[in-house]
Amino acid sequence: MSRNSFSCCVMLAFSALIAIPFEADAGIVIGEIMYNPPGGTDYEFVELYNNGSVSKDISGYEFTEGITYRFPEGSTLPSGGYAVIAGNPQQFMLRYGSRGAVLPDAYAKNLGDDGERLTLVSAAGATVFSVTYGDGSKWPGRADGHGASLMLVDPLDDPDSPENWCASDMLYGTPGESGICAVRDVVINEVLAHSDPPVEDAIEVQNLSSGPIDISGWYLSDDLDNRMKYRIPDGTVIQGYGGFRVFYEYQFNHPSNDFPFALSSANGDQVYLTAADSSGELTRFCDMVVFEPSENGISFGRFPDGTGALVTLADPTFGVPAPATLDEFRQGTGAANSFPRLGPVVVSEVMYHPPDIAGADNAADEYIELHNITGQPVRLYDPDYPSNTWKLISAVDFTIPAGVTIPGDGYLLIVGTADIPAFRATYGLDASVQIYGPWAGKLDNSGESIRLYKPDEPDLDVIPYILVDRVDYLDSHPWPAGPDGLGYGLERREPAGLGTDPANWQVSHPGGSPGEVNRTVPAPIPALFINEFVASNTSTCGTSQDWIELYNPGERWIDISGYYLTDDLDDPQRWQIPEGTGIGEGAFRLFYASGAGTGNHTNFGLSSSGEEIGLYSPEGVLIDSVIFPAQETNRSAGRQPDGYGAWFYFEEPTCDESNGEGVGQLITAPPDFSLPAGYYIEAQALILSSPVPEAVIRYTLDGSEPS
Repeated sequence: MSRNSFSCCVMLAFSALIAIPFEADAGIVIGEIMYNPPGGTDYEFVELYNNGSVSKDISGYEFTEGITYRFPEGSTLPSGGYAVIAGNPQQFMLRYGSRGAVLPDAYAKNLGDDGERLTLVSAAGATVFSVTYGDGSKWPGRADGHGASLMLVDPLDDPDSPENWCASDMLYGTPGESGICAVRDVVINEVLAHSDPPVEDAIEVQNLSSGPIDISGWYLSDDLDNRMKYRIPDGTVIQGYGGFRVFYEYQFNHPSNDFPFALSSANGDQVYLTAADSSGELTRFCDMVVFEPSENGISFGRFPDGTGALVTLADPTFGVPAPATLDEFRQGTGAANSFPRLGPVVVSEVMYHPPDIAGADNAADEYIELHNITGQPVRLYDPDYPSNTWKLISAVDFTIPAGVTIPGDGYLLIVGTADIPAFRATYGLDASVQIYGPWAGKLDNSGESIRLYKPDEPDLDVIPYILVDRVDYLDSHPWPAGPDGLGYGLERREPAGLGTDPANWQVSHPGGSPGEVNRTVPAPIPALFINEFVASNTSTCGTSQDWIELYNPGERWIDISGYYLTDDLDDPQRWQIPEGTGIGEGAFRLFYASGAGTGNHTNFGLSSSGEEIGLYSPEGVLIDSVIFPAQETNRSAGRQPDGYGAWFYFEEPTCDESNGEGVGQLITAPPDFSLPAGYYIEAQALILSSPVPEAVIRYTLDGSEPS
């Protein structure tokens, strides 16, 4: 008979690995890359920057991957200094003039337009800096041939992370100079490219800043190589806090303009907004949108306004709904965008990574399910031109055969295998389920874009294809993990919800549900965190009241009306957050634990001797909690990093702001044991648990203090 003695504590622990990619000189980095410039390879450049505190001798340094270049003897780079090399220094000088101080010798080879690895080594052969940049996924799209450069955000962060690079704010970048990432202040918010009277093509811009912006002398254009087509008239000011301004075709396509232009609805088009100084020289690359062919009267717009992706809108929103005349339409000064246009057919389920067979991809069991979200049959072809049928493009390619119709509220499957009978047998599907295939290609296990198109009326010899639905799935957060090789399908929650919104997708039942109604589950609870608190306050944040800070790490505003805060996890509905309370994207919200119970003051206080805080959904689901010991006066405890990190103490509280550097970890209350203390004759399974999800439980078996 033996007895194990446990002594343990629970620590909210956080560990991170920071990879420093440079060995010899941590101060020398590639600070800017122009890899796909307008005008061709003659305008490429690579910029080095000395982020260190002392001057560096870079004689003999050379690029060994991507391009070939060796710095000559006597080359030095002062602290805070730049060195620019170009593929064609003479052409570089024609574009940038005295800016940039480019070195006279050209590098060999060209930078890869699709991305590649750039490696700089020292004269001794040690890697100084290396980066693999890209032109897709999360890499800044404006740097891929549209006129911006790639700029390094943090020299000490991971250079291979696309989040550590941004598009330059200045058109053509800032070689040899300090620059900033693109500032989103004035953006293109809505575009109408296919119209008949009483409306015409139109471009709406929006001011996202807090103050008015004078855009006199700025330019709109549909041409990358001529961004100065339409000069915005003098005296054009857009008010702050979401103000709009609309420019109509009679303005930007007026024959008196030097370069009148019209928008293409048959082929799709792009619009660039570029700032200029008082002399007319282009300065900032303010915004761009690229859109596909469009139906008559259907506009593209950002959703949500100003910040979201460009989608087709349910209704144009240029300021005058249902105008009777063209003159009336032109009176519109802009308005908030409508909800996106959805249906009549959507992608409702995707089996992109069925379980592997003998360690190999099982492409034969992949499928894409289409769902008619209306009650009426939908013909997947143009009835006036029956050979023009719907199709899938991008992730996989498939043209739906002529004559196919989806019944009202019905389903259709498109598969990657030619063996349709075997596919039916695998999923137990009878002949009533429409199945077509095989498609060309394969669904990517890591994620890609599935796009469904329908044909529009032919325009001369062009058949415009209109985007009906789009799903940009991933195998990583915030998308569900179950469909990634574990035997589950990826299901759309709300048929009329956005296909590009990860929150609108869920895990299916095991094996998927091809040709059937998707399972019904409660809507996901948004990610919210108790991010910081002070339980013994006399003066922090301009108050003597204790306070609790919540954090929204997401990319959209969250309405938290009806949520609950409590200081007792056995009483989850202690205090309800008032109606009309929300938290913006990436923002913080402070609540005062004063006991007053009105406004943003809870009806309870926090005990400086230690207790607990819980955040619950309106349905009573625990979202986040923390159990804390005795607290020091005017010292806060919070997560580092914000939201997902472990708990630390902070000497300087950071209410309503991102948390700073912690000075020590917060020790929580002891864990719960699944068995009572005592002597046991037979082996027992003992489970240690903590009410705090992020807790790391450390224990010993000899009675010593855990480390």
